[in-house]
This record gives sequence, C-alpha cells and structure tokens, in this order.
Amino acid sequence: MVALLHTMQKHSYISSEEQHLLCELLQKGYIGGWEATAKAKLSYVWSSSSMFHIINLTACERIGKAPMMTEAFASGMLSKLMGWLEKMHLIATTNALTEMKILFFAAEVTNFVFRVLADILPSDYKKQMLRELCNILLRFGNARRQHGIMKAIGIGGSLKYNVEFHVSCLTIGIFLRLQTRNGAPLRVEERIPYKMTRTTEKHLRSLEQLLSSKNCFQLQKRMEWMVEFLKSPSRSLADQDEFFVSLFSRIYPSHPWLLAKCITSTS
Repeated sequence: MVALLHTMQKHSYISSEEQHLLCELLQKGYIGGWEATAKAKLSYVWSSSSMFHIINLTACERIGKAPMMTEAFASGMLSKLMGWLEKMHLIATTNALTEMKILFFAAEVTNFVFRVLADILPSDYKKQMLRELCNILLRFGNARRQHGIMKAIGIGGSLKYNVEFHVSCLTIGIFLRLQTRNGAPLRVEERIPYKMTRTTEKHLRSLEQLLSSKNCFQLQKRMEWMVEFLKSPSRSLADQDEFFVSLFSRIYPSHPWLLAKCITSTS
C-alpha cells in the first residue's frame, strides 16, 4: 500500500502532501484492507480517471467506521483536511477533477463533523469547523478573474473556475452558513430557529444571479429545487445526505463516483 502511494505520487496522481496524509491514515490502521472496498466501488470511481479517488473514498469511509476515535486524532485529521481545502485557492486553472475532489471533501468534512464526531468534539468546535468550511466555499464560489484596470477599480471579472464549481460552492456554502449562524446553536434539526441574515441573502442573490446568467442556461432549471431547499426552514444538517446527493446528481450527473459516499451513508 505504501509503495503504491509512492508510485502514485511519482507519477503525479497525488501530491506529496496528500501522500503524507494517506500514509498517516494507513499507519493508524484507518485504511487497512482497502483493496476489497476499492473493488466494490470501482464502478463509481473509475469514471474519474484518477486512482487517487479510489483511496480517497476508502480512506474517508474507513475514518467513518474507525474504532476508538479520540478527540485529538479527530481534530488533527479534520484540521489537515481543512488546511488542504484552504490551500486549494492557489489553483490557477480550471481543472474539473480538482474541483470535484474539493467538493467531495467538503461533503466528507460535513459528514465527519456532524455524524462521525457527533459525540466526540464539543459543539462549539464543530460549529466553528463547519463555519470555516462555509467561508472557504463561499470564497471559491464568488472568485473572479480580475485584470489590470478592472482589479484596480474593483470591478468583477469572469468566473475563475468552471461554472459548475462556482454554483456548487455557493450552494454548499449557503447551506452551511444557514446551519452555523452566529449567536445560535448548530442547526442539527429543524426545531432550532432558522434565520436568513442579510449577508446570507446577499450570497443567495449571487447564486440566483449566476444561475440566471448565460453561463448557466443548462443548470438553471435543474437547480430550482436546490434553491428552494436552501430557503426552507424545515431543512437542517439532518438533511445533509439528501442535500449532497441532490446537488451532485444535478451538477455532475456523469460522475457518479461523487455520490458513492453519500449513497453509502443513506443506504
């Protein structure tokens, strides 16, 4: 397994940082016996054209089932995943596979915090982590290319990434922002008050404006249900599985490997 990771890094399938994280998971015993699980999910993963996704799926699944999860280890792994997501702002080109990997990990971190670590981490820390994830995704979703005079006078440029990625990041970011409102408990269920703040309304308008643009003429109809999902007070983190399955199936219908973890957790 370690030799395979080194080979994958050598041929640029994964970065040295990703290799280090996965090796640590291997040494801790969280992704032992990965081959059988990988074969079971091969039909989902192979369409991504990247062997790294096989290990991604398996590692995250094993984390979710790992015995004796301690607060220190959980916090460390979570911090590393968040750090990796934060550094992805440095990507300069529109790479669809990299974008989907970011979205997959965003879904995993949400599930990790809400479900796997439900009885391990303090509520305030879980809320903080989800809020940080929310902010990262909203920065991705609102990112624009600015050149010369446009940057100087503050005029927005063209979309920095693929339009599907912008739509997905804004949608997930808004969903998480509604569940992590300042001064309110983490919305783990619909009985906890729902409130759309002015800043969240601003992000929602940005999403709706993007969906009404010519870049999204194929996505607009598919995303109408998701926008209503965001506006519904009856939706909370308890609906995260339905949220991610619905979003990924609408935005990336030809990449079912994105749904593999979601399908596992809802079946």
